[in-house]
Amino acid sequence: MFANRFPERLRGLIGRAPRPGRDGDVLAFCRCGAVHTCFMTRAIDVAFADEAGHVLQCHRSVQPW
Repeated sequence: MFANRFPERLRGLIGRAPRPGRDGDVLAFCRCGAVHTCFMTRAIDVAFADEAGHVLQCHRSVQPW
């Protein structure tokens, strides 16, 4: 999934239950230098990538709040 518009970016994964049978979901934000975990109910993994898709930084199990 891509979050291109402001409402999608604002909501992010808040209130979205993990889909059954999947290890996790991916939500991509274009041109994003920071993320928040306000109102999240579970830890998330965050990866920052360049325009070519190369991972620059990866943060695992970022806790809510």
